[in-house]
Amino acid sequence: PYWWRNSRALHLITITRDADSVTQLFALQMVPDSIPERARPEDKYHVVAFESRSDAENFCFLMQSKRGDPDLDEDLRGLVSMKGIGPTELQRVADDVDYGVTVVGAGRIDLSPNRSHVDVLNHVVHIGGEAYLWEFARRVKRDFDDEVEREEQEDK
Repeated sequence: PYWWRNSRALHLITITRDADSVTQLFALQMVPDSIPERARPEDKYHVVAFESRSDAENFCFLMQSKRGDPDLDEDLRGLVSMKGIGPTELQRVADDVDYGVTVVGAGRIDLSPNRSHVDVLNHVVHIGGEAYLWEFARRVKRDFDDEVEREEQEDK
């Protein structure tokens, strides 16, 4: 899930709300609901970036075209734009606000103009949640391996 750390450049998504004209990071809560509660980490927002400049531009155009939709979360209304950024700076920006990082790989999401913004945002959240699912799977495997080892020790 951290392949993007070796990228040369990424495209960070920002949002400027009409009311305050302050540019903020475009961020979404990424911890999947599918992780069992006992193993679920606290909800965490991630800044969103794209590997492909073209995908980032299409995402910005799509989100701006949906600004008037009544089902768009108030925090996501505004002028959506992008900023070129290196992976080290991206991580630093996220760390400064205690956010995680989600980078959408090139061509990973269908960003057609007629696509529902809800579907696109859900897909971004799914990609952001992959790191948590990966960590959960590693933890389950480690617990399973420990249990098998204990059983083998008891059988000796």
